[in-house]
Amino acid sequence: LRRGLSLRVDAEVCRRLVQPSCVFRGASPTTAFQAVQSYGHSLGEVLIMHVGYNDTADGYAQGIGRVLRAARSQGVERVVWLTLHETKLSYRRTNDAIERAAKSWPQLVIADWSAHSRDEKWFRRDGVHLNYAGTSALASFLRAELLEAVQRAS
Repeated sequence: LRRGLSLRVDAEVCRRLVQPSCVFRGASPTTAFQAVQSYGHSLGEVLIMHVGYNDTADGYAQGIGRVLRAARSQGVERVVWLTLHETKLSYRRTNDAIERAAKSWPQLVIADWSAHSRDEKWFRRDGVHLNYAGTSALASFLRAELLEAVQRAS
């Protein structure tokens, strides 16, 4: 994923978009929104978002706008937003919210992880957490999406 790129990866267990994140092993991580705000202008030109499995679909749509406004105010030119691997109706509803947001936010690019990962054996039994092959597949997918977004932002 990092080969030839300057990246910062900020991945947290139980992270939510804007609602308080869930607790894992006694700690609750910052939300994606808080993380975007905390990095300020050091975020760079392109931001990748892959969050939502621990969210409810109801508040997710409004949260997307908050994150995009924060990213834009920090100088981000392009946001690559991954869809969720659909194993539940709520994930389909979250993906619908991402697709609706892309119609209103020209800097939002959808990376359709749901379609890319459909019918693949990249997941543990819960259908969300990745196995070893899945982590490699996600890294390859992210790299391709990131390189395309960087080219568009330039």
